[in-house]
Amino acid sequence: PDVVAGKRPANRVIRLQHNGGILLPQGRPHFPQQRQILNFEEFWERAIEFLAAQIAASDGGKFIVDNWRPESGATGERFPLTEASDEAIKCLSIYASKEIKLPREDMASVYEMWDDYLSGEATRMDLIEKIPRPTYCVAVMKLLKDNIS
Repeated sequence: PDVVAGKRPANRVIRLQHNGGILLPQGRPHFPQQRQILNFEEFWERAIEFLAAQIAASDGGKFIVDNWRPESGATGERFPLTEASDEAIKCLSIYASKEIKLPREDMASVYEMWDDYLSGEATRMDLIEKIPRPTYCVAVMKLLKDNIS
C-alpha cells in the first residue's frame, strides 16, 4: 500500500498530468475547489508583481489573456493587459481595443466571490450587480488564480 496510517511514504512518486495550465495527479479528472489561502491584500500584491513582470516581458508591453467562463472554459476571445498597478489593472477591450480599467475594488469583489462563482452558488448576474466589467475581471482572476499561490 502507498499510504499507511494516513502517512505518505517519503519515496512515493506522484505522476502529474497537464490540465489547462495546472498539474494534477494522473487519473484524477478534477480537483475539489480550494478555499482561498491568501487574504486579498497578499493576493493583490502578488498579482500586481506577476502581471507587471508578464507585461514587461511581453511583446509590445501587452500581455495576452484568454477570455474564460467557468461553464465553458476558454471562449477563444483574447485581450491584452497593458498595465498593473496598486490601484487597477488596465486592459484593452476584446473587439474595439478601447482601454478598460479593472479597479482594485472590483477585483476584490471577484476574489471574495470566486469559490461561490465556480461552484455555481453565485451567478454571473451576482457578479454584474457588484462590478461593471465581469468578463474582464473573471478572465484576469482565472489567470491569477492559476498562477499565484
